[in-house]
Amino acid sequence: ELRNAAERLVLGISGSLASAIATDEDGATLAERMAGFEKATIAAALRDYEGRIGETAEALGLPRKTLYLRMQKYNLDRDEYR
Repeated sequence: ELRNAAERLVLGISGSLASAIATDEDGATLAERMAGFEKATIAAALRDYEGRIGETAEALGLPRKTLYLRMQKYNLDRDEYR
């Protein structure tokens, strides 16, 4: 499902998760679109798990350290999702 959502986003086809990503990405590079998708996916998981890092990391299939690094990269604060 996540792969399909990513493909729809890259192709410019709207979808439920794609709509959560900032609009007006016409002309955005693939890397920019993928970064937007990754940020929205992490934010959605943090919201679903109320900022609990262990559960969020497990749901995303990421090591905790990787999740922390990505959160830092996208300026996501877990306290905002509690």
